[in-house]
Amino acid sequence: MIETPLTKNLQTDEENILNPDKLLAVLIYKNVFPSDFEELHREKGKLARILDSYDALITRTESLYKSQISELEKQISEAEKQVPSSLEELRKIYAMALIAKIPAGYTALDFNGSQNVPIQSLCSLQNFEQLLEAEQVTCRSPQGHRQYLNLTGLQAEVNTSMTYQERKQEIEHKSDEFKERSYKTIRELRTKTSHLRMTKFNEIIRENTQETEELFEAFGESKELVKFLVFEGFLDDTYYQYTSLFHSGRLSPSDNKFLIQIRAFNNPEPDFQIDNPNEVIAAMREDDFRQRFALNVVLVDCMLSNPSDHDQKMVKLLTFISANFDACSDFFSAYYEKGKYTSELISQLIDKWPSFIIAARKSPDNIAHAAQFLAHLPETHLKSLHQHDAGIAEFLSINLSEILAMEIDFEPDRLKEFQIEVHDLERIEPYPAIARLLTEEGLYQTSIRNMEFAFREVLGLPSANELQTRHYSTILNSGNVTLIGKIDDDFACYLTSVLLTLENNTEECASTIIKVLGHDEIESEQIEAFLEMQSTKLPSLADVPPRFHASIFRLQKIEASWENCLAFVTSETFDAETLSAFLEYKDSQAALSQITIDGGNSALPLRQFIFNNNDLDESTYKTYIRTLPNQFKKFPDIDAEKLLILIAEDKVIFSKQSFEDLSKHHEYQVFFISKNIDTYLESKDQFSIDDDFRENLLELDITDEHRLKIVEDMDLALVAGLPQRASAIGELYYRTKAVPSHLPQEAAQAIIINTKPIAVQIALFNMCQNILSDDNIWQILQKMPNPFPEFRPGWRQPTIPQTEANVELVNFLTARGIISSWKETFFGDIRIYNRRP
Repeated sequence: MIETPLTKNLQTDEENILNPDKLLAVLIYKNVFPSDFEELHREKGKLARILDSYDALITRTESLYKSQISELEKQISEAEKQVPSSLEELRKIYAMALIAKIPAGYTALDFNGSQNVPIQSLCSLQNFEQLLEAEQVTCRSPQGHRQYLNLTGLQAEVNTSMTYQERKQEIEHKSDEFKERSYKTIRELRTKTSHLRMTKFNEIIRENTQETEELFEAFGESKELVKFLVFEGFLDDTYYQYTSLFHSGRLSPSDNKFLIQIRAFNNPEPDFQIDNPNEVIAAMREDDFRQRFALNVVLVDCMLSNPSDHDQKMVKLLTFISANFDACSDFFSAYYEKGKYTSELISQLIDKWPSFIIAARKSPDNIAHAAQFLAHLPETHLKSLHQHDAGIAEFLSINLSEILAMEIDFEPDRLKEFQIEVHDLERIEPYPAIARLLTEEGLYQTSIRNMEFAFREVLGLPSANELQTRHYSTILNSGNVTLIGKIDDDFACYLTSVLLTLENNTEECASTIIKVLGHDEIESEQIEAFLEMQSTKLPSLADVPPRFHASIFRLQKIEASWENCLAFVTSETFDAETLSAFLEYKDSQAALSQITIDGGNSALPLRQFIFNNNDLDESTYKTYIRTLPNQFKKFPDIDAEKLLILIAEDKVIFSKQSFEDLSKHHEYQVFFISKNIDTYLESKDQFSIDDDFRENLLELDITDEHRLKIVEDMDLALVAGLPQRASAIGELYYRTKAVPSHLPQEAAQAIIINTKPIAVQIALFNMCQNILSDDNIWQILQKMPNPFPEFRPGWRQPTIPQTEANVELVNFLTARGIISSWKETFFGDIRIYNRRP
């Protein structure tokens, strides 16, 4: 400023703390606008209206910055969602290239320990990247056929210049660049916001020229002069320090009014305008700072800005607040809105009054207090907040959405200092940066709604719809470390709150089920409840903890294969009843009945289990006995009906010992020999059987050649007294035309008499004519049906049909002198002429 006699006369401030340029500007303003200058002293007039716009402009600028921050945070959130979407598209490209190589009719793959992976779920596969790196995979058909598929060069076929991993990194890198630029802008805006209330008036008004233009128009032709003085900072909200030089005293009318009210023990509003806070503080009594009088935004700002000068006064004021906290609500509301030193105020309150946090949390204005804590507390105080109040984390967890609705901007990372678990993450949706931080840090309760919101809306991960049917598999396949880590940190909570609560969560993949089974810290009953919900069957017991082997079979959650059954039989937790029940199921029988069990030594325990199993019903037992490739040496101790099955299916080696194993079941012994007749005949001397047993053998399904050999071992002399046996032998001789020449006469007679019908009797009669005596013949004829008993001496002339066998018979009888002769009648019958008496 140029030194002139005029400026020297205007410098009346003995401490020389006033700005000469501002003083000159006030002088110019006084001379150009004398009437408005007088109005300004009473806080009225044109310039007063411009200067009064400071708070409104601050609020508007704050809103503008918050809006810009919010928009950037939304863009970042959308960018985060785009990355998983782009990666999903990239997966689909490579998955389709792989599927195109799979032969027709093959629907699943095996690779790197993963078995029976459906090709339609390749994109969501957890270890998809391992699949692309595999040199060879195995294709499976629904019928169980397998074929190897070479994947060498697959990635090059899709893109000759970049691998899958390189393309994935490129997508992620582009997203990272955008986020870094946006985060930088957000940091700059937050810095501006935090210093906004400290910003000089002229800087604020420069950023809001459109909003204040109308106010300057009131100065007419001199508006440019006023704009210059205001925009350059010569006329600003410190004007009263200079205008007071032209009036008596340094206190403004508003200052005096404040002092008058407090001395009358009235309480001005917390935002009462004070122009010269230092002078007002100097005019106040020491005891005033122990009263509600001192709860004024401008006064508190002044004391906090000069702590060394006003330390004791602040101590008194803080003591009053701690003792009368409920009565200070209006002050905190005003100060949080207009105060410049919120951080210092609440920090001093915490230091001087450790219970301040608890009192604030329990007050009606707890939401407003909490918002200020998050926005303004220094990091050291923020980290120790839970030490002052153990309930603050739970309060934030429940009320975070209401706190954010206060629109007090703060760095989201500050929430990391609290071990909060937001109850309803969806209510944080309007605040994408906060929602993302809570999601990435796992700062929310484990629930169906929260995890679906995080998965779908915050992380923008694909396959969100599958969360309803395969929740855990979908999360694992997403590869999101944060989500997976949150689940792993408290899997018991996830199991009960999500997996067991989702009624349709029935399609978890096999690898996921195995992962669940691996949680040793969880009670078996809870995991079994999850297992029971699943429709997926595990391919094998390979990775299943032994404590769940029986459960897997009891709940039918494993593929029916003899390999799996053998693994269970040899398991340390094997339960015979459980496996028997598993084998009873129709699905198990359908899968296993057509497959022969391995005949090697390793599978012997399984073969023995089937062979000795008395728990299976007869039909099921028969089904599985047929799958045994080898015979056993001895019969097991099982129900008689099952012994019969073993004989019928030829599953026991025929020997003297195995035959004697059936000593309590005569009919089974007969059946056993009939099934092994050749072996028996080769070693029949080892077996002690009688003719009754042999007679039973004749009734079973053996060849007539075998029957003849059995009859040869009978005592045929006894046949005369055994009509049924005689009939059986007679029918055999009739069929085979093999009557032995050494057949005893009485046996031959009994065979002919007891074998029916008459045609068979006549045939046997003819076959035995050389064996029979005349007396035998007479006795046979007497016991045959009419008219054969009339073939005896007398005058009767019986007739019989003319057949080849009858002709042979009458010729034989005539030759033996039993009848006289015979001849053919007019009707073609045979007339018999008996011998005369």
